[in-house]
Parts: sequence; structure tokens; C-alpha cells
Amino acid sequence: DRQVSDPFLSELTGEISEDLQRHGYDVLLAQRARHGGDWIDRLVLSRRVDGLVVTHRAIHDPDLERLTELGVPFVVLGRPLADQRYISAGSDND
Repeated sequence: DRQVSDPFLSELTGEISEDLQRHGYDVLLAQRARHGGDWIDRLVLSRRVDGLVVTHRAIHDPDLERLTELGVPFVVLGRPLADQRYISAGSDND
């Protein structure tokens, strides 16, 4: 798992935040439960967020499958998996 103290993640979060602010959006940093939980209901279905950047995932992540089925805009940081149905962005350093 990536920690908030990870220099790459800190820099990336700052860049994303600055760009989104230029477009009238704010950034909410939240940690999801490792094993499911109500975070999708709490943050997404309640309309507290318009989209997500997910910094870590499991190989078969039911939360990401649910977001895909709900049509929620999100991107996952990391290399793409062969059978994924969502967007991911990664680097050679993953």
C-alpha cells in the first residue's frame, strides 16, 4: 500500500489538486476500508464526490467493479490488469 508520506504520492496529489482547483473543483483525501465498507455509499452515492483517484487496489477488487457498474468516474494509479474494465495510470516504477 502507498502511504500519504510517499514522496511520489504527495507530489502527484499536489499536482492533481492544483489542476482541479483551476477547473473549480476541490480535493478530498480519504482512506477507504481495506475490506469493503460503506465508503462508496458514504462518498459516492451521497454525491459528496464527483470522481475518484484510487491509489491502491487488489487484483480482484469488488469495490472497483461496483464503481464501474455504477458509472462513477475514477482512475486507478498502477499498471493495468488484463481483465480490468476501468482506467488506470502507471509508470515503470510501480
